[in-house]
Amino acid sequence: PRGLAFHHAGLLPGLKVLVETLFARGHLRAVFATDTLALGVNMPARSVVVGSLSKFDGQEMRLLTPNEYRQLTGRAGRRGMDIHGAAIIPYSPWEPFESSFQRITAELQPVTSSFIIRYNSVLNLWRPGDIQHLRRICASSLREYQRYLLWEQRERMRLERLEMRYHTGKKKENKKRAKAVEGATQALERRRRSIGAYPLSRAGAAELDGTIFALRALGYIGQDDRLTIKGHLLRGIFHPSGVLIIELMMAGALDQLTPGELAEVCSWFTFDNDRRLNNRDVLNTNLKRVRGELWRIEQHVHGIEERASINFTPGIVPDFHGVALAWSRGMSLGGLLRRVDLAEGDLLMLLNQTIDLLQQVQSAVGQVLDARDVWEQDTPVLTEGVTNERSAVANARNRAEQLVIQRERMERLRPMLAQASTSLLRGIIVQSRTVPSMAISISDEEIPLDAEEDIDTLKQQ
Repeated sequence: PRGLAFHHAGLLPGLKVLVETLFARGHLRAVFATDTLALGVNMPARSVVVGSLSKFDGQEMRLLTPNEYRQLTGRAGRRGMDIHGAAIIPYSPWEPFESSFQRITAELQPVTSSFIIRYNSVLNLWRPGDIQHLRRICASSLREYQRYLLWEQRERMRLERLEMRYHTGKKKENKKRAKAVEGATQALERRRRSIGAYPLSRAGAAELDGTIFALRALGYIGQDDRLTIKGHLLRGIFHPSGVLIIELMMAGALDQLTPGELAEVCSWFTFDNDRRLNNRDVLNTNLKRVRGELWRIEQHVHGIEERASINFTPGIVPDFHGVALAWSRGMSLGGLLRRVDLAEGDLLMLLNQTIDLLQQVQSAVGQVLDARDVWEQDTPVLTEGVTNERSAVANARNRAEQLVIQRERMERLRPMLAQASTSLLRGIIVQSRTVPSMAISISDEEIPLDAEEDIDTLKQQ
């Protein structure tokens, strides 16, 4: 009745929709929110109060960037309703206002590409024997284009310095310098005209080569340049920890798990906050065994990535566990909140991400099992030691046996993955994945709260 509300990322999805709808309709006088409200949500206001010029970014307290400040204050002023908008910054004795304000109102930071070469992207673009195809694609990315522009700018500055020396030196020396400047200018112009075919920078080339080296060393690309079973599996898993999940699968660490325990293991990879958690859950024997195997696999993968000068695979947070298993066994949301120190919206987000990851793995396993040609190929992987004719025959026999074991393991795992995701799809999780259409009444006005997703999507799962 007072027209006040709050909004943050940890809220339940239905509550966030409620606050956003009421505010947009003018039924709320003020909303206390984190800066996430300014990103992607159309909620203009007459005035915006920036409570602090600093924020905690998950690792440390820092000043707002010019882009963040502009995004926040840009919400002030409703289009077609207000002549102007007001941005208010309260005085704080802990922040030097003038210097801080100058920094956050400086020139906007340039937009930079977040493109990163990943195992999954390399495998999906892989062509046996044609690594130049990958280099061309990576070179055409925005990230490489920005690197190229930086290089071109440096070359231009170098030429300008040469021209300055040309105009100030002796006549005999100037002739030599003139030829050097002319040759360098022509070379730069030839590079500049090759629009759409920017050369892959040294950093980009090293990153791509390191990624391919790691994929070979881990057994995802065979000696004949074709993808192995693990390589085909990883093509369908887009999560950064996909390598760890596949290695657990191939090591047999998931064989004896129940569907709930399988969901629990996948949930470990969805939590990426390094802060210490208060967690009352205790791992059972099966999950302790998986944790031990996972730790060994992490060390192996990170060791290979260190040799390849890349860092793609994140580890798990040791304190986060027990949420998915408890939810699959029927624990209420209130029970989960009492067990682990997380907001209700964060818990739902983690459970939803676990369902998505389980469905990714299930889809990847199903596609590989149904692909007959994948199982007919004999793809040797890199092995250590001296290889002779006898050892080659033994290795081929061992690969054939391993293929049989891998297929049987994946056949058993496919229905378990489906059961694991189904065990999490209940109660408020169903609501959070659909946000069903509903309406509320304020005075004589009926206000619809539209669904963010079609409910038919869930019925098909």
